Amino acid sequence: MLTTLTIVHVTEGRGRFRSEPSGVQDMPRNSVLFVFPNIHHAYLPDINTGWDDQWVEIDASHALPLLRKWGISEEYPLKKFDSTSKLSRLFQELFEISYIEDFSMEPELATCAYRILAHVIQLWNSSQANTERQRSVERMRQCLLNNLSNFKSVAELSEMAGMSPSRMRVIFKEATGMTPKQFQLEARISRAERLLTDSLLPIGIIAEQTGFDSVYHFSRQFKRMRQIAPQNFRNTRRSSRDQT
Repeated sequence: MLTTLTIVHVTEGRGRFRSEPSGVQDMPRNSVLFVFPNIHHAYLPDINTGWDDQWVEIDASHALPLLRKWGISEEYPLKKFDSTSKLSRLFQELFEISYIEDFSMEPELATCAYRILAHVIQLWNSSQANTERQRSVERMRQCLLNNLSNFKSVAELSEMAGMSPSRMRVIFKEATGMTPKQFQLEARISRAERLLTDSLLPIGIIAEQTGFDSVYHFSRQFKRMRQIAPQNFRNTRRSSRDQT
């Protein structure tokens, strides 16, 4: 068991980590592990790939309150990131300073160690924020797809996502390339395409089933977005199918 907090960064290869609070967890490339003090643990590189790692020990009395504040715990001490290039550079800077045999460098070493800690916390919470944004966007997408005939207002969607309307618009457009209204309209037109192709329903019924208030409105939107009228689209699809 360790009395300090250790940060382990796997730069290449992979391995596994085990402790009683966390159980067994894989440690792939670009993963970061916090080894908490006074916790029985073991970690081992994979026998086939091995691993390259970087690590640093930090005074637990100063670091643990920060980890608790940001929700990093013994139960969830490890996370994989898409990229850790800046973290690698910070560790390299630490190692270069450590090679200098001069006691006056101790404060700078400590500063480097805490810069590593701060960057890992930033990565950790940025990753969590991205995951939450993805979940929020997916909830909004499903809500819009399940209610094609009843458009949810921006206020309703933002309340469901737990964020402001302006923030919700930005996040949704970043994820889908469209505003919520554009996304739902595209979903309506895509569903109309399937009904025109695969069913014999009259165009008026298709307009109703895809949430348009009139055949005229449906036909105008369909032609604007697909550059062809609904009936001509149906005729073209049927002609293509008959030829195959």
